[in-house]
Amino acid sequence: MGLISPVPSRLDPLYGAIASSMIDKQAQEPREITEWLTKVYKLCDDPRQVNWNARRQIDSRFYQETVLPSLAIFLERFTGEITDNEGDMNALIGLSGGLDSTVAAYIVGNAMQSSIISGRRRKASLTLLNLVGLEDNDTKTIASDLQKKHGAVRVIYLEADISKIRRNFVKTTAKLVRKLGEEALEFPGELTTKIICGIVNEVGARSGHASIDPTNGTEYILGEFTVGLGYDISILSDLYKSSVFELGRILQVPPFVLEAPPRNSAYGTRTKPELYFGKVPEGVTSKQVFEVLDPVIYWLHERNKTPQEISAALGHDEGFVQGVKRRIDGQRLRRVTPHFCVESHKIEFPNITPLSEEEAKRQIEKTMLVEAFR
Repeated sequence: MGLISPVPSRLDPLYGAIASSMIDKQAQEPREITEWLTKVYKLCDDPRQVNWNARRQIDSRFYQETVLPSLAIFLERFTGEITDNEGDMNALIGLSGGLDSTVAAYIVGNAMQSSIISGRRRKASLTLLNLVGLEDNDTKTIASDLQKKHGAVRVIYLEADISKIRRNFVKTTAKLVRKLGEEALEFPGELTTKIICGIVNEVGARSGHASIDPTNGTEYILGEFTVGLGYDISILSDLYKSSVFELGRILQVPPFVLEAPPRNSAYGTRTKPELYFGKVPEGVTSKQVFEVLDPVIYWLHERNKTPQEISAALGHDEGFVQGVKRRIDGQRLRRVTPHFCVESHKIEFPNITPLSEEEAKRQIEKTMLVEAFR
């Protein structure tokens, strides 16, 4: 596929029909939900504000030779500590069949296989819990593929229909909200995520399995997660979404997972690229969407560059970069829960890779179009 042209200076007739392509999906949503989704996710007024050429150039070898082995060591340590069993590795993942939960499952399966074959661990059990009634992804095929790829690991596939539980929770909370004199949006949203997390954590605690949080770093920075979920181990929170796509490719995740546009099924039917941009140009894949978005997030959040600097360096319209910045700034109190202290405290999660801190930072930065800023 050829590269997409830089941002045009004037409106392009190609985009004239974009709004009409969204009518059917939006017509299925109540107006207040459409407004809410637009407010939460929308990053720009028009996809022509985005330079679709300014894509992150991911170093596949870094993720294959450094990140994956480091994740294996990390998982060996913490699954044992959390389950109080240093000899075995037991983990539980809520498997939706979307990119993040699937890649998380393949990362854990890969780590377990390596640990068993090397003799560092005696046994490994990976439980995949699909809470049906939310999505129609082929999770059984994913579980079967994981078992074939990791024969030394006991892969267990479970299903449970939570649609009735969800309906009851939604009705109860809506009733309580109305008693407070407010109107609740009539869709499950974060409540669904909390139900899933509660079930996964409870099953994990009762069965001696560490629960795995598959939320990626892009979602954390943008605030697209539910506060206070409390999973045992988070493995993707320091990895941008484009990195998750790359890990999925390296680990040979099924193509139907890698090629499906990401969406949050608890919040609506539209994909995240549609919610962010309204529409992306023909031929731009979901992976490429995040290869465009992640460098903007990186330079705003990690390096504190101004929207003006990023716009000038990467060729985006400043309005788009400002939209991303507003989203990041507005979610600060979701990323770090305000808590009262009588003295300063800082929780440290140190670099676990064999690289030095500066080397690790350079490995990431060089993929984020750093040359454009020089």
